[in-house]
Parts: sequence; structure tokens; C-alpha cells
Amino acid sequence: MHLFFDPAGPQELNVPSKIMKKLKEEIKVSTHPDVFEEAIRHCVDLMRTSSLPKFLARATKNIDSGRERAERMVKGLLWISITIAVMIVLLYYHQSRWYRLFTIPPTLMATLYFQTFQTQVCFTYMGRRQREILITEMTPETLPKPRKSVFSSGPPTELEKGDTKSDTLSRRVTRKAKGTVKIVGRTFKEVEEPLVLKLQQSIKDRVLRVGVVATVLLTCGLLGIPEDVWKR
Repeated sequence: MHLFFDPAGPQELNVPSKIMKKLKEEIKVSTHPDVFEEAIRHCVDLMRTSSLPKFLARATKNIDSGRERAERMVKGLLWISITIAVMIVLLYYHQSRWYRLFTIPPTLMATLYFQTFQTQVCFTYMGRRQREILITEMTPETLPKPRKSVFSSGPPTELEKGDTKSDTLSRRVTRKAKGTVKIVGRTFKEVEEPLVLKLQQSIKDRVLRVGVVATVLLTCGLLGIPEDVWKR
């Protein structure tokens, strides 16, 4: 009782005061497990509606850094710029509308990159069963330890001792002079949970469906533009 339902307890549960008050009154009369039924039901509902969805949303993301997301946004803008450039050329030279079908590949790529930016699920990393992790998620035991650089001076530091490989992590490392080490690039961890892989697959299917629909609608709109809209 003190462990889970006392405000000063080390593992206090998030239970409303109404349920807590009723529980404290009933516990004085009986310690039967049914006394805790309402509190247990509330905790399970809270986990199902709040904790679990947030955890799954966080677990399914395989890109997390601003750099990775920025790359997807830049690539999406690049592909949509190609689409616009192709359309301008075709309209300027009064080419047949059917040539506008060449805008389908860059349009599809743009929509996929934009959705990857939004969902933070990369298909390439998903195929490798990897996800990017932040430096804040690592522990001293899991940090890879690069070897001492030939350009460094002085005795090797603790970070420079040991092997550069890790069972779960792969990193790109650059070394500076005077024994300092700068760790850059991407850090990955293998994804083994079947539920996470299943959720990632569902996100991939949804992204592909949305991408195809958006591409078809945009292409239909481009085909509807008259050929002589740009008169020279």
C-alpha cells in the first residue's frame, strides 16, 4: 500500500484522488484483491490510452536527429523543384500533355521524402532493421571506443582505448590533434522487436498509399493545364 498508493511512496501510481480516497477507506475493512480492482482498471486504461501509444510512436521512429530529418526535407524540395522545372520547360515549348507524365517519378519521390520527414520512418533503415539513436540514449558501457590517432600526442585517453566496434552500435569517427576525439555521423541500433517492425511496415504501407494518391492527383492537375497557357 505504501509503495504504490502513498504520495511519499517510491513507486506511486497515477491514481485519481477519488479512487485513492475510496481505496484507503476500503483497505481498512478488507485486504481482498477486489479492493484494488478499480485502481488497477484505471492504471491499465491509462497505460493503454496514454503510455503505450506514446511509447509505440517513439519506438517506431528510426530517424531522430535534426540532421536526418533536414536531409529528407531538402531532398523532397529538390525533387519537387525538378517537377516544377520540367513543367516550365514543357509549357514554354508547348509540348504535348503526355510528356508531363515524366513528372510522375520526381513527384512521387518528393511526396515520399516529405512523408518520411513527417513520420520519421526511413525505408532504407527499416530494411536494415536499424534505427538512429541519440548520444543521450547511450551509456558508458555501450559507447564505442575509437583507437588513438597517429596524429595525436600524449598518452591515450580512456575514450581512445579499446576496440572501435560495438555489438549494437556503428559510428563514424574523426580524430583531431593533441589526443582529442570528435565523434560525428550517425549512430544506429538494431531493431529486433516484432511489434515495432510490424508497426513500421504499416507506416510504410500508409506512406506509399498516400504518396501514390498524391502523385496521381497532382499529375491529373498538371495534365489539365492547357498547352498554350504560356504564349510566347
